[in-house]
Order: sequence, then C-alpha cells, then structure tokens
Amino acid sequence: MKKSIIALALAATTAAASIGATAHACSYSTITGNEGTVFVSRTNELPMETEENFIIVPRGYEFRDSTAQHGFVGMRHGDTEMVSSGLNEHGVSIESLGYWGAEYSEDKKAAKSTSLSIVSTLLGNAKTTEEAIEIAKNTPIVYEDMKQFEGVTVAFHYAITDGNRSVVIEHVAGEAVVYENTLGVMTNDPSYPEQEAMAKEAIAKVNGRVDNDMEVFPGFSTSSEDRFSRIAALNAAYNANTPANDARDEGLNRAFSILNNMELVSGSMYWEFISPKPQLIAYGNVVDIADKAYYFRTYDNPMINKIDLDKVDFSTVSYSETSIYGTKANFVEITAK
Repeated sequence: MKKSIIALALAATTAAASIGATAHACSYSTITGNEGTVFVSRTNELPMETEENFIIVPRGYEFRDSTAQHGFVGMRHGDTEMVSSGLNEHGVSIESLGYWGAEYSEDKKAAKSTSLSIVSTLLGNAKTTEEAIEIAKNTPIVYEDMKQFEGVTVAFHYAITDGNRSVVIEHVAGEAVVYENTLGVMTNDPSYPEQEAMAKEAIAKVNGRVDNDMEVFPGFSTSSEDRFSRIAALNAAYNANTPANDARDEGLNRAFSILNNMELVSGSMYWEFISPKPQLIAYGNVVDIADKAYYFRTYDNPMINKIDLDKVDFSTVSYSETSIYGTKANFVEITAK
C-alpha cells in the first residue's frame, strides 16, 4: 500500500501531536424517535470536494464488481466505484467512514470486490442487515485507491442498519468482522470496540448528572475518540432522562439536531498534509429508515434535499448522477403585510 493518511499525518505534525488529533473525517449516529422508528445522521468531512454526485440506481444496473438486484440512492464519488452513503428500496442504510486500521485481503485473484465497491455490492443485493452481513462475509475484498486523494491511502469501515439491527463491519486480516452497534455511533480510528470502551466513561458521566449538574453538558475535543464519546453520551443522556413529549422528540428533528452537533465549523480543523484549506462538511445526510426517505445538504447550500424512495419505480427509472454542489438555494420568503 501507498503511504496512509496516518503516516502522512505523523510526518506533517510534531512528535507531540497524537494520531487521534489529526486523522478523523466523518461521524455517524442512529437514534430511535418517539415514533419508535430509526433515523441515521452522518457527516462527510474533508478539506475539499471529492466529486460527490447524488445517484439513483435502478434494479439491474451493472457496477464494475456487481449488478444491483435492488434499487438504491446515495453518494458516488465521480467515476470511481466509491459509494460513501446510500439507502436501498428495502430500507437498508449503509454509510462508509474512514478507518485506516482496516486490513483487507492481499489476494487479488480471490477478491470479488474492493474497499470502494463493497458498498454498492451490499446496497444492491441485501434486503436486510443480516443479508448484508452474509454478503460481506462471503465477499473477499482488496484495497483500492480513491483517485481524488492522489495516492494517499484511504481505508474504511461500514455502518449498516435496516432499523432492526445496526452493525459495524471492519476488515481484520482480510476477513469481515461484525460488531453490534449497541451505541448507534461510529466515527473513524481506532476500532469500533476500542471506541465503544472509551465512550463508557462519558456515558457514565452524563447519566450521573443531578440537580444543577443537568445545566451543563461536558465538552469534548474534535478527535475521533471524543466525537464518538460525545455522540454516544448525547444519545445516552436523552434516553436516560424524561422526554419532552413535543416536536423535539420526533425522530427527524432529533436526527438533524445530532447532524448539526456533529458538524465542524470551517477553520476549527485542518488536514494540512492533504490541503492547506480547513476541513468542511462536504455533505451531511439524514435517513428515515421506516419512511425510506433520504435527506442531504451540502457545505455550499444549507437547503435540505429529500428523495422519497417509495415514490421511485426502481424497475423503470434510469440511472442518474447529479453533482451535489453549485446549486442555488431556494428559501421560503416571508413577506411583511
């Protein structure tokens, strides 16, 4: 493999700087709304655009490494095989986040997919989380460069949910290892079990608040570990306390509230080993599993876009891809009377 982001980060920072303070790019959360249904929130953070296109994929569409038996929508990066986010017509949501500890197979002859193409393989062929797990376990994958990073190695792990079961899949020694996503949270390095263990202290702290302590929520840095802990603590604190019994408990509102909390303000974080420009939330998305609705917004347009998959006939719709950037926002104007 070429030099990884971790290696480049270490070369670009002083010896005192930690990996966790440098290598982190995305955040993911699932919550259950007061309706009893599951929602996904996700941020995609980079110092630049990477040719993100919103795609609509019909049944029967042929990717390089698989044919989609089920239709889906999501984010594809240019003409690469990389689909970083998606929801299929059966309500399976998959989000791919940077994870540089991934250990893919070295056997290119036996490989059926790659670190980039596995998401489209799963979205196009799984009706449930269980089916996605089965496919992942039986699909050897090798590493593939994402050309937008110009030779810098970018590896991944994958968050999957169908509203009934949520898991994280990481590749260890070439094999797909499945972890139950009991906290409903994922960021980047270290591994999911390590982040889960570190989050326990934060969860205990917020759940131990009483009286005046309830007025203050503990602060966290923007490292992968602390962002994981913050989101896990937010979910735990909400679940441990009395609900408001109003619109703030509704799943879609909570999911967007969490999305807002996960975002980075421009100038607060840099990946100078890739670009001197500050990190940005290239796109943020929310998924309503039960209603099969996919929402997203971009760093250059605060308008929320929505597609209702129940209104798409995936047997007849044509494949399409549209850049998510450079569109003019449409706002509801209030006119004074």
